[in-house]
Amino acid sequence: MIDYTREDFTKTGRAYDVILDAVGKPSFRRSRASLNPDGIFLPTDGLANPEYRPIIDRRYRLEDVIEATRYVETEQKTGNVVLTVSR
Repeated sequence: MIDYTREDFTKTGRAYDVILDAVGKPSFRRSRASLNPDGIFLPTDGLANPEYRPIIDRRYRLEDVIEATRYVETEQKTGNVVLTVSR
């Protein structure tokens, strides 16, 4: 198991039999080079899950878009970051 907050598995030069995307971070395209020839990529959304429910990590006011962007760029988010617009 690799903690994505501490190590980028796509940059280790190792290949894996299974890559389980438990948090929606790596795409298949990005992960493909890290798979063994017979390896499998298992996204938690099942590639096309009709029961998909978005996970909201944090909400920010539109005025705080810079702070929200900085948070997203830390690559620590575990869900979607939402900007709220008030009237």
